Amino acid sequence: MSTKFEVINDNPARTSGNYIARDRWGSGFGTLWTDAIDTGLAIILYDSKRQFGTIAHITDGLSSNGIRGNLFTDLEEGDCPDLEAALVGAKDISAIVKDNLLRFQIPIIGEDLGSVKIGREVHLHCNDKTIQVYRYKPSYNR
Repeated sequence: MSTKFEVINDNPARTSGNYIARDRWGSGFGTLWTDAIDTGLAIILYDSKRQFGTIAHITDGLSSNGIRGNLFTDLEEGDCPDLEAALVGAKDISAIVKDNLLRFQIPIIGEDLGSVKIGREVHLHCNDKTIQVYRYKPSYNR
């Protein structure tokens, strides 16, 4: 079963799981999620065989250097032939990340790039092999 990527034009239900704050990254099993993706970028990496994922949430090109560096350094040191990626957020930051994914031959299975009115939230459900991108409705109150 391949990983499912879906964009949902609705507000998410509150979820449990591992929350990834802005300008941070985290990995794990189960559910990972991050919110307030507007001018930044969420990089989602998922290993479907191990059912293990990583989300990095970077808010701009300058603050992303350390996160991107750590993320891709870890990839250089590991053996991850089953990784898939998804990108959500700003187009201007995504080009650099796409180059790195191409270098490591990691396929991009989904993208939701460009501006949206309010913002987005991403949920990676490792056990279900699902990446959900929620585009907030104007009435949403986090």
